[in-house]
Amino acid sequence: MSRRRRMTDIEFETICPLLNISEDSVRMARSVLVDGKSLRVVAAAEGCSFQFVDKNTQVVLKVFERYQEARRIAKADGVQIPPGWERVTVIAPTDVIEKFKEELAEHDKACLLPDA
Repeated sequence: MSRRRRMTDIEFETICPLLNISEDSVRMARSVLVDGKSLRVVAAAEGCSFQFVDKNTQVVLKVFERYQEARRIAKADGVQIPPGWERVTVIAPTDVIEKFKEELAEHDKACLLPDA
């Protein structure tokens, strides 16, 4: 799984209460993920190894991924939504909705067919 190496300030601040790492580790991860500094630059400034900075960055990214998954599930109102899908409310003419339902049924059939 490819992990995104950047976060917005709001994303980072949202998950800070969920982090179980020191304030120094949070500051280092923020420097990499929000401010865009390299692991080596942060490590040199903090007087530690770049591996230590990377480890803390990975901890934050993992918490962020778990947070995003929890939000996706919460938005589904208890309905399991597959990755790559989303729930929307559509207001459209009945004939358009019927066509959409038919296309969705065809998509579902294609996904269920065994590989030949």
